[in-house]
Amino acid sequence: MVWTQQDIIDATQGIAQGEAFTTTSFSIDTRSLQPGDVYVALVGESMDGHRFIDEAFRKGAVAVIANKNGGHEKAQKQNIIFVEDTLLALTKMAIFHRGRIHAKAVIGITGSAGKTTTRALLAKLLQTYGTVHASIKSYNNHIGVPLTMVNCPLNVDYALFEMGMNHAGEMRELSHIVHPTLSIITNILPVHIGNFPNEAGIAHAKAEIFLGMQGKGTALLNGDQDWGRLLKSLAVEANVQQIKTFGYHAGNTAQIHEYRLSEEGAEFVVEIEGTRYPVITKMKAPHFAQSSALGILLLNVLGLAPSKAVPIFREFHPVEGRGATFEIQVKGGAVHVIDESYNANPASMEAALKLFGAQQVGGQKRFVMGEMAELGEHAQRYHLEMAQAIQNAGVQDVYLCGAETLVLRPALEKLGIRVAHYGNVFDLEAALMPALQPGDALLIKGSNSAGLHRIVDALKITNNNIVHEGKKG
Repeated sequence: MVWTQQDIIDATQGIAQGEAFTTTSFSIDTRSLQPGDVYVALVGESMDGHRFIDEAFRKGAVAVIANKNGGHEKAQKQNIIFVEDTLLALTKMAIFHRGRIHAKAVIGITGSAGKTTTRALLAKLLQTYGTVHASIKSYNNHIGVPLTMVNCPLNVDYALFEMGMNHAGEMRELSHIVHPTLSIITNILPVHIGNFPNEAGIAHAKAEIFLGMQGKGTALLNGDQDWGRLLKSLAVEANVQQIKTFGYHAGNTAQIHEYRLSEEGAEFVVEIEGTRYPVITKMKAPHFAQSSALGILLLNVLGLAPSKAVPIFREFHPVEGRGATFEIQVKGGAVHVIDESYNANPASMEAALKLFGAQQVGGQKRFVMGEMAELGEHAQRYHLEMAQAIQNAGVQDVYLCGAETLVLRPALEKLGIRVAHYGNVFDLEAALMPALQPGDALLIKGSNSAGLHRIVDALKITNNNIVHEGKKG
């Protein structure tokens, strides 16, 4: 995939100075920029990318896309394309580039939870059958989606785009960039509920992914949720050609049977139209079986032989911050750590605690809980409801972080659970480190904005020797 200077001008209606150039990739961050990249100087609420244009050139950027009023108009010897707005230019380039991509499938993935893990799993599965281009990290917003698109190779077989939103209308815009030939909605949960009147509003907003399908393609939906009926009707309204479902319930196109936990993970069977696919995985969470059923269904819909990719499930590991596990050394032994620090909502919090409760440990069960963000007027109720889930999990020590979690302290004390509240992660870290004992298990979970990843990083840095990553499911 090669972008010429003229391609960028045609897409953005920008004005170029300097010499002609070509590139195969774009960057918005000089920290990860590679020689030959085109640097797009975006302007955010707290950061102006134009400040880093000189650094981008020093690091080998072949050109820069900058705002006309960005302050570099006099740098006539440098390769710069001036535009009215760099974010709008990135979006225009993505739309332009989508028109040149003729992959076997362009897949859009959304949902209230599980997008990133699902995207990572599907990418692994599809790599068995051809080349894959997929979103990295959680590049799923109005910046990450177009950036993923402009970096997509023209000759790729399968393109996967993780697509997120926290307000109505956002998914519509992303869908008109991606134009997915196949859309996936993993689930509908009270995530970002503070920005919507109710969960039905979230379902409608997620269903905007169908609007960019242009009356074509296939929708794959979670058939275990009541919202599945609404999503089906919205897909029909959008003239989606084919609708299929996955999950545990009878009647799903891809149905999960015989689910059971094992010492190393979980085992189950996914059945599609009478064909059974046995799956063995290290992932113990029941919702991962739904992701697995989705993966097998996707392969089936694409006309690929799912049996060829089934071994992938056995080797798949959780994404960092979303259930990844590791062990750290403490005096006299090790502590098992479950890193769920990237995201949290009421449903995923309860699911993580339920899984934590099933784990057998020789020491104490400790839980670091950060705030669940964007719950609006429902925040106090949803946080307070976690008290029973914490008790059911057999947690002995709870470390709360952030103002929204404070409501939990008296409820947990009433249940006889040791609990402490901290205003920031640094104070929590200082209290947690010396408390850890051999045989303990530590669950760390909160929304990304809670900053609990800093505690995960501190655990790894302080313990120079991580015993084993991913040892337990």
